Amino acid sequence: MCFLLACLLEVRVNAVAMKIQVFLSNNILSEGIRRLVDECGFNADCEAVKNGSPAVEPDIVLFDSKKNIAELTVQHPQAKFILIDTGLKDLDLTCLLLCHHISGVIPPDAGLDTLSKALKMVYSGEVWIEQQYIKTLINKGQLLPDGEGVKGLSSQDKKIIALICRGGKNSEIANELCLSETTIKAHVSRIFKILKVRNRAQLVCLARDNAMNGDQ
Repeated sequence: MCFLLACLLEVRVNAVAMKIQVFLSNNILSEGIRRLVDECGFNADCEAVKNGSPAVEPDIVLFDSKKNIAELTVQHPQAKFILIDTGLKDLDLTCLLLCHHISGVIPPDAGLDTLSKALKMVYSGEVWIEQQYIKTLINKGQLLPDGEGVKGLSSQDKKIIALICRGGKNSEIANELCLSETTIKAHVSRIFKILKVRNRAQLVCLARDNAMNGDQ
């Protein structure tokens, strides 16, 4: 059974300590990443983080698609984020790359050399996105849903979308708008149908592209 395991890796590159927070969907993947970092020659130590809060703020956060990137960016505003791609569909991957400040993507078939280069480049302020992902971004217009349904949204719909874009969960949106969680679920489902999107990542992408917000 999969569960979230957070680890803090502290590695040294050219005598500079690099702190890496790992948020992956199961312990096997997390242990695999730890070993890969070790084998890259970084002499990394992995220590479990209690309650998801490390004692020291990370420089780099490694995560997979099961973790809410919006929440992570709020928790670690100074960190750089690298997505561990576990086989995302092109549309979902494009949404993540376009809607969030991701500094790199590690493909499923990446080896030690790729991981090592990615960590060093992202830590130095560069972006690590391989050719296969660049092609996906170039084809963005073909992958993302169109915005024809935007005109059919009410002001309430746009408020809900704005809160979703900020990473709000149904329960949090319900509290914000003084509605029941069941009502919010119904609204979100209806919004998905209107905009012809399948999930929140696609909705966020479409919202950003069409500059939708709660004030409209």
